[in-house]
Amino acid sequence: MISNKEHDCIIKAHQAKLAVAMARLAEHRKDGVLFDNPLEGFTGRIKWKEDVGERIIQMALLPLGLVLVLFLLLMIPFIYVVNVWAWYANRKELKSEIKALEEEPQSDQAPDEKDLESLWWLHGLEDRKYTSDERLNLLGGWIDILYGEDVAKDLRIQSRVDESRQRQMKANRPYYEGKDSPHYHFGSPVDSVIRTLSKELSEYE
Repeated sequence: MISNKEHDCIIKAHQAKLAVAMARLAEHRKDGVLFDNPLEGFTGRIKWKEDVGERIIQMALLPLGLVLVLFLLLMIPFIYVVNVWAWYANRKELKSEIKALEEEPQSDQAPDEKDLESLWWLHGLEDRKYTSDERLNLLGGWIDILYGEDVAKDLRIQSRVDESRQRQMKANRPYYEGKDSPHYHFGSPVDSVIRTLSKELSEYE
């Protein structure tokens, strides 16, 4: 049987998903079709080398360069059409997501364990689909609902996430510096903090 607090958390998660999808659609429309002209910055001017041998090589390669420019000119309409198609496809996907969320029936599934982590894995925001800020915003709201207002502030959630991210970066620093060191694959810092908080907090009522 789902509790009132769980119901409120599920509602809040649904509202967050819908708000994020609508914000992304608005941003998508604002940005418009993104198109990078492959010939942008090309002036056609040649900077000839001083050395005679190098200049001869430049002259020999000149026809190849002209062919490449011609090829890029012919490709511009195709590249633009592909970008337009991708823009409309993304817009259609976002609109479909919004419609699905608006028509989605309210879930009444409650976790077996009455703790933060179990509820989050059922109804929270997924790591790969939502940003850390979007997930943390919902997490703070959930903690206020489950454990009382302003509790999230005392838990230093953002600081914990930052510290977790710093530890992960520190562990892999030797690898990125080119040293003979293993590369460690970590989960999301937000997920790690949720797991830790769930152990620290008591079960909600």
